[in-house]
Amino acid sequence: MGVIGIVLVSLFGCFTFGFNVVRFSREDLRASQILQEKMEAIRLYTWKQLNQTNFVNTSFTAPAGLTGTSYFYGKVEILDNSASGFPVTNTYAKNLRLVKVSLTWTNNGMVRTRETSTFVSQYGLQNYIYN
Repeated sequence: MGVIGIVLVSLFGCFTFGFNVVRFSREDLRASQILQEKMEAIRLYTWKQLNQTNFVNTSFTAPAGLTGTSYFYGKVEILDNSASGFPVTNTYAKNLRLVKVSLTWTNNGMVRTRETSTFVSQYGLQNYIYN
């Protein structure tokens, strides 16, 4: 009986660990999808729209799954060369914007975050699309 009890407790622990790994993987995948979606939307903005105040939503929420009971909370930052920590200091810096998208969510009381960033150029892809 003791051996069976130890085996059952161990089996229960393994299942719990496996389900947690699957849940963490799903959340990471969903976070990656949301970050990619936001970056793809940024690619479609013109330079004027990107620099326009309040054109880009700086905060957003996205459902974590189909049930909609938990959410990812996101933030979009658009930094120019006057911002502290802007990584480009050459003459092209005034023609660049650094776009950062970050997500935060809570899982089992633990706050988790993901972030991605990219540069957008004034004379980039948008000029070929919109002109």
